[in-house]
Amino acid sequence: MRTAHYFRVGRSRGFLLADALTGLIILSTLGVVLFTAVGRQRHASQSLAGSRAALRLAESAVTSLQLGHSPQLPAEARVKIVALPTAAIAGHHWVSVAVTQDRHTAALTALVPDSSQGGGRP
Repeated sequence: MRTAHYFRVGRSRGFLLADALTGLIILSTLGVVLFTAVGRQRHASQSLAGSRAALRLAESAVTSLQLGHSPQLPAEARVKIVALPTAAIAGHHWVSVAVTQDRHTAALTALVPDSSQGGGRP
């Protein structure tokens, strides 16, 4: 009795090599796409962290002004406090606080007492 393997038609080895190369090309393409995505995500995460740090400093400056103190911020942070010429509640005025740190800027507008230092009325 003959077995089934005697009746099989042989497959060429070139076709198997083409399959392997196609698989390697697909895997390498997926690897490049994955590494690119991870790099972009890391850059976006660092950028978001810098923006959040600038916003925290701006919030700290606004809180200090609202308490009537001069803002105490790190030396590397640049702060710009501008009194806005808008109507406000008696005894208060509006100020715009912009903080720049490590190329990231955050700006807040707040209502502060007239007696606050650093952002007094013009």
